[in-house]
Amino acid sequence: MTYPSIFQASAILCLVAGAVFAQSSVSGTVKGQTVEMTLSEGVALVKNEIAATKPAKVFAFQGAKNNVFGALKFSPPLQGAAQVKVTILKKGSFEDDRDVTYQTGGRTGGFAFTLKPGDYTVEVSDKFDAAKIYLRDQFTVSPDNVGARAIGTIQSGSGTLQICKDVIELKCVGESNKVKAGTSWTAYVTMPQPAGESVTAWVIYRQKADGTDGQFFDSIIQSIEAKFKRWWTAELSLGPGVYTLYSVANQNNQSSEKGGNLKEYFAKTTLTIQ
Repeated sequence: MTYPSIFQASAILCLVAGAVFAQSSVSGTVKGQTVEMTLSEGVALVKNEIAATKPAKVFAFQGAKNNVFGALKFSPPLQGAAQVKVTILKKGSFEDDRDVTYQTGGRTGGFAFTLKPGDYTVEVSDKFDAAKIYLRDQFTVSPDNVGARAIGTIQSGSGTLQICKDVIELKCVGESNKVKAGTSWTAYVTMPQPAGESVTAWVIYRQKADGTDGQFFDSIIQSIEAKFKRWWTAELSLGPGVYTLYSVANQNNQSSEKGGNLKEYFAKTTLTIQ
């Protein structure tokens, strides 16, 4: 059997054999068979079984990342196929859903949603008859205490971006935000916590006379390890002018479509090429 990714927000539930879940679950029946649902901060594939990694009823807002997960377990495995719908309601109104198709022998599965702060109800129902509800549970996504984010729970602008002649032993050498035209330089980011993202981008805009961003100039993709707190460019060179330089998670890199003055970034600085 081929298993789709269980971590994508649009993913179909994976069906595998058996899993053991922690407490704090709700139970119901589908076609006469018991099904148990556990809400969690994550799900994992362990010995070909999907399980809740940290059961919870209160979740943190994670920006654009999945923050509410769930694990389902049938006991015994399904004796026939079943099609169900997992629906999220906020104050009684539809918020999001997933259509799920189970094959004969399916036993465990996992789902994920990206949800904003608020109180929610999750329902598992017949795909073709929403009134036929098998399971229902309630949970909360806590108020956002971060504000604008670079990614996940990382506050936007929480890092520093230095312009260096070189980076040696993780130190910026010859730091200056004013560089002579034709001289190469390196951009260096330092974060207070791991980036949590493996694909980043350097985004450059020309600045207007008032110091705000003007015309988009360039975007450079850079792969790093999500555990990194520091990363830097190879040697770069620009023509005369004043520029805003950002380091962003690449999923926020719609730079050429935006008018600059980005709100979601790891760090930024102004660079003057004389």
